[in-house]
Amino acid sequence: MGHDKTDVIQSEGTVFRPTEDDLKSTTSQVCLMSGTSFVFGTHSTILYLADLKTGSVSHLFKGCSGSSSVSSKISKMEKKDANQLVTCEENSGRLQLLDIRKHDPVCKTSEMTEKYQHKTKWAFAHQKETAILVNSAGKMIGLDYRDWDKNTFSVHIKDIGLNEDSFQATMCIQFSPTKNNVVSLSGFDGMVYLFDLGHIQTSTQLLSPIFTHEGHVMEGINNDNESWLCSGAAMVKVLTHTWHTVKDDIILSSASDGSLHTWQYQIK
Repeated sequence: MGHDKTDVIQSEGTVFRPTEDDLKSTTSQVCLMSGTSFVFGTHSTILYLADLKTGSVSHLFKGCSGSSSVSSKISKMEKKDANQLVTCEENSGRLQLLDIRKHDPVCKTSEMTEKYQHKTKWAFAHQKETAILVNSAGKMIGLDYRDWDKNTFSVHIKDIGLNEDSFQATMCIQFSPTKNNVVSLSGFDGMVYLFDLGHIQTSTQLLSPIFTHEGHVMEGINNDNESWLCSGAAMVKVLTHTWHTVKDDIILSSASDGSLHTWQYQIK
């Protein structure tokens, strides 16, 4: 990063998208694999394996059958292990498991996502063999990579800011790096919600958060205790968040008003 006299990040290399790619977009998802290799792309129908050091694009993945350029936009891709990564399609909830040593992906769409296709947006997170899917209608689904035909749970999220604008949510869901059952969720409103998956039982249909960070919204409260950022286009929304990699129980979050928070949660 830069040198002794500047903190400007210097470029280490440039990789260009192949000219034959007919699904060009202004944004791409990127997943760093081992060494200097990484996978990038906008749609699950066309993904590339590239090397930052050489600048070469060495591999092309063709997506699963059934995907289209309209519905196959990726909301997120995550590394599963040294050779595998998982992608999630934004509008369908379809998951793809890709092995960079092979051309053909293993593909599975959860049966629970079918009735929500093209009506909601989907995001996902994974930890070891477990994947969590959540959509903008407040549905949360658990999957096991070892048995994709079976959901480990299916619940509705309670006490979050669902409204008519939820379809436009920029959702972010992540597992706690130290507590296996705790996940964090943001994007519906100005809050960051924490859930304990250990509270889910066979009969559980609604899941309430165990903690809610309200700091971004509280910054929009004026002296008369009135929120001037509470509705419509002016509403503060958390855009993304991430867990601290070293400090336990610390989360960083940013919102649409430019605020950046570092906070620690406590469960009573």
